[in-house]
Amino acid sequence: MVDMKGRWCLITGAARGIGYLTAKFMAEQGANLILHSRKLAHTEKVLAEVKALGVEAYAVEAELSDLDAVKAMLADIDARGTQVDVILNNAGMQVAYRVDYFKTPVSDYVDSFHINTIAPTMICHHFLPGMIERGFGRIVNTTSGIALQPEQTAYFSANTGYMPVRTSAADGAEMQAVYAKAPQFRTAVDQLATTRVQDWARAFVPSGDQHLTTALEKIMLQDTPAADAFAAAADAIAKSFEQNVEPYL
Repeated sequence: MVDMKGRWCLITGAARGIGYLTAKFMAEQGANLILHSRKLAHTEKVLAEVKALGVEAYAVEAELSDLDAVKAMLADIDARGTQVDVILNNAGMQVAYRVDYFKTPVSDYVDSFHINTIAPTMICHHFLPGMIERGFGRIVNTTSGIALQPEQTAYFSANTGYMPVRTSAADGAEMQAVYAKAPQFRTAVDQLATTRVQDWARAFVPSGDQHLTTALEKIMLQDTPAADAFAAAADAIAKSFEQNVEPYL
C-alpha cells in the first residue's frame, strides 16, 4: 500500500457516508485532510475526529452547483499553500425520480451536471498538473446516489437498452414490465451472471481499446491470424503502459 503519511487528501462530501468513512480511514493512515461540504458546520464532527487521530486537517465549503463557489474553494486551498496529493470526488446529487418525465425541469439537468460532472472536472484540472509535476497523485471520482433508488436504474435500462447494474432493479416491478414488452431483454439480463468484466487494459491504458479494436479488425477484415493480431496488440498495450502509466504508479 502507498504510504499516505504526511500527504494531503481532498475529500468532497466529507460530512457523511462514503466521504466521512474515507476521511476517518485516511486519517488512520496518517494522511492530512481537506474536508469539503456545502457548509463548514457540516464537517465539524469529522474534522474533530480526524484531528484527534493526530493529523492536520481543515474544512472548506462550496455548493458544487455554484461554479463560482467551487473556484473560491480552490482559491482558498491555494492560499493556504496546501499541496494536494489525493482527491476523492465523492460529493454527488441524485435528482428525484420523476414518473412524469416530460415535466422534468431544466434545473434537474443543470444542477446534476454541475455537481456530478463540471465541479469534479474543475477540481481535477486544478490539481492534476501539480501531481504530474511532482510525480505523484491519486484521483478517485465516484458517486453512489443511485444505490438508494433502484427504480432509476430500471428507468435508465428501459429507455436506453443498457443492462441494469443492480440486482434489486433487475428483479423489480419496473423491470418486469420491460421484460413483458421485450422478452429478449430478459434473456440478456439472465446472461449477466456468466459474463466477464472488460479487460482492464481497455479502461486504464491509454489507447488500449484502440489497440484491441485494431487487432479485431485485422482478424475479421484482413484474415490476420488471431495469435499474430493479439500479439501485436499486446506489445502496443505494454508499450503504452510503460510510457503512460507505470511512471506514475
